[in-house]
Parts: sequence; C-alpha cells; structure tokens
Amino acid sequence: MWLDKVKAELPELNVEWRSFSLEQQNSKEGPEWKAWEQGPEYEPRGLLALRAGVGSRAYGSDISWKFTLALLKARHEDKADIRIMSVVLDVAESVGIDRDDFEAKINDPEAIATVAREHEQAAEQEIFGTPSYVFEGAKPAFLKMYVPPDDQALEAWNAISSLAAANIQFGELKRPQPPWPRGVFD
Repeated sequence: MWLDKVKAELPELNVEWRSFSLEQQNSKEGPEWKAWEQGPEYEPRGLLALRAGVGSRAYGSDISWKFTLALLKARHEDKADIRIMSVVLDVAESVGIDRDDFEAKINDPEAIATVAREHEQAAEQEIFGTPSYVFEGAKPAFLKMYVPPDDQALEAWNAISSLAAANIQFGELKRPQPPWPRGVFD
C-alpha cells in the first residue's frame, strides 16, 4: 500500500500487479497439482483475490489500482477475510465498481485462466514469493520488509529500485531474525 505514496510522488511510475499464487508455490502436493484446477469442494486460500485482481483490470488502470489497494487494506489492515465473495464485492463497491458486473468478471473462466497463466510466467522468471519486483533488464527481486512511514516511502522505493534494477551483483540481503527487525517500532 505504500507504493501508492510512491506513485503520488512519481506519477510516471508504471506498476502492473500480476497474479502469483503463494498457495500454488508452497503446495506440498507436487508439481502436477494446480490450485486453480481443483474442484468446487476445494477451498482455495487466495484464488478469489487473484481472480478479483484480474477482473478489476476491465475497469481501467485507475480503478484497478484503487481496487487492489482497497483489497490489500481490507486484508492487511482491517483483517477482512478476502476469501469470501461478499467481502471482495464490498471492497469493489467501495471504489465504484458495480457488484453484479464485477462478480460476473470474477467468475468468468478467463479470470482463473489468467491467474494460472500469470503464475506460470512468474515461475518461469524464478519468482518464488510476494512482493516481487520486476524491473526491465533485471532479474526479479523479492524483498521482505515492513511498510515504511509515509515520509520515507519514496526513499524506500529508490533504495529498492537501485538495488534490484541497477545492481545485478546483489543476490540476497538478510538481517538476523527473530525478532526482526529490532528497533523498527521503538
């Protein structure tokens, strides 16, 4: 959500959200098992949110951006259960999306096909977690971090993009844990 602060300061920044299923990535079922191919008795953990993200793209980049941020806020700040259709539809409605039209887009078979396709493309790029940042001409980068304060959002972005996009020598940067990171909230 802090990327919204960065985009406010760098309006030319192009952020494209793409689907990546941690459920699929972390599955113990083996490589042939696909979360998006399971029947109606299977209760997926994140596929509804991913399908909703894909569906939101039909309303244009501004609405899709607002929806994605609202969905992230609902999940991470409000602790809403975004595995429930009515919760996802409430979030969509809060950013001006028609509930019935959006539900149809979420349930369109093309939405789950897009999730599968984007996950497989990410896996081909060796992406293994979220959030991963993909910069043109550089390998994807995953960074575990806390949300920076609003007044440090751009500084954090500049550091991430500098390390990930401009310095191909960086392979991994870690701090000792737990607890991690000491002093952040002091």
